[in-house]
Amino acid sequence: MAAIEQQLMQHLRERSAAGAIRQVAARVRDVVDAVAHIAEVKGHPLAAGVNMDDVRLRLEFGVPTELTPLTREFGTQISRGQYLGLQQAGVANVDGLKSATSDLLAQIFGDSIPLAVQDITG
Repeated sequence: MAAIEQQLMQHLRERSAAGAIRQVAARVRDVVDAVAHIAEVKGHPLAAGVNMDDVRLRLEFGVPTELTPLTREFGTQISRGQYLGLQQAGVANVDGLKSATSDLLAQIFGDSIPLAVQDITG
């Protein structure tokens, strides 16, 4: 989100685009919900195993399906880049995060490991 905002607002330093970007993301989620509902009404149910809450999370955070458990747990406490860094390191769920080394956490989060992550990793 920060990188997108920086690109959008490079010439308007006194303003913030985060609100506008979040509004667009919210509208996309609304449309996806509506399309899913219309499809069901028309006799085309979602594929087995598709959870609309998970789809909304993936849209909001821009992460692949396998990171849904982490996004459900940590939400905005972890950035998209950090989620993708965890995935690249083979960490896709809370149990994987619990077993992550302090070196790996430092590599992904730097000096600012989110408190919720610190609580889980000890």
